[in-house]
Amino acid sequence: QGSLVPVSISLCNWTLGDGRRVSVVVLHDVSALHTHLDRATALAETDALTGLGNRLRLSNWMRQPRALGQPFALLYMDLHRFKDVNDTLGHAAGDHALQIVARRLQSQVRAADIAVRLGGDEFVVAFDALGDAERLAQRAHALAEAVSQPFRVDAAACELGANIGGAIFPQHGKSEAALLAAADRAMYRAKQAGQGYRL
Repeated sequence: QGSLVPVSISLCNWTLGDGRRVSVVVLHDVSALHTHLDRATALAETDALTGLGNRLRLSNWMRQPRALGQPFALLYMDLHRFKDVNDTLGHAAGDHALQIVARRLQSQVRAADIAVRLGGDEFVVAFDALGDAERLAQRAHALAEAVSQPFRVDAAACELGANIGGAIFPQHGKSEAALLAAADRAMYRAKQAGQGYRL
């Protein structure tokens, strides 16, 4: 049995002096280049601090179900009391807290789902093939519970909360920007109302 090898192909057509036409094909094994490209793509789509995906990975993830018209859902989250950790314990402790939150979010997603950090203390978790509001609320409450478990940073006890807004494709937005904006607005309303979650 053979194996698949990525190649580049160059093709040249020539007419010889006696009028015969010939074609010359040159194949180059580009496995090494392909591996470097995969690595560079993975780095470009990864948040350096937490190891989660970033906005680019989320955008790429959303492209396929949107093109196929398949339902999926987003939970847009920011952290409650994160500023207190930064202000009292310093930015290094804040970074450590973000890494802990990232691990907790990652533990709540299936292989087909994705958790990303947009920046600061804002995260998005996207759920593949989820179009039901009740199931999305259950996922939101599970995420909030995971994030709110106490932890220690530099021997100091910390406890964060989460403000979460949900949006479902295509009901709440058909474009990437519209869907993220809808989830962000819902999160802001949840924060204003002192609730953990809003759709």
